[in-house]
Amino acid sequence: MKRFLATILALLLPVMCLTGCDDNNPDRAYVKIGDVWKEVEIKDKCEHGGGIWHLKLTDGTVMYISTENCILYKGHLPIKK
Repeated sequence: MKRFLATILALLLPVMCLTGCDDNNPDRAYVKIGDVWKEVEIKDKCEHGGGIWHLKLTDGTVMYISTENCILYKGHLPIKK
C-alpha cells in the first residue's frame, strides 16, 4: 500500500507543479520607460529567454521589455496615487 501511494504521489507531483500557476495571464503592467513608470493594459504576453518579455498592449503597441523594468499583475494593485 505504501508503494502504491508513493507511486501515485510521484506521478501526480510533477503535474501539480506544472499546473499550479494556471492563472498566469496578467492584464496590466507597470513599465519603466526612461525614469518614468507607466501603467499599461496587456492583450497578450510572451516570455523570451534572458529576462525579456514581449508585450502586446490593448492599444496595438508591441513592446520588448526587460523583466527588471516591468511589473505584471492581474486586477488592481493597492497603490496610492
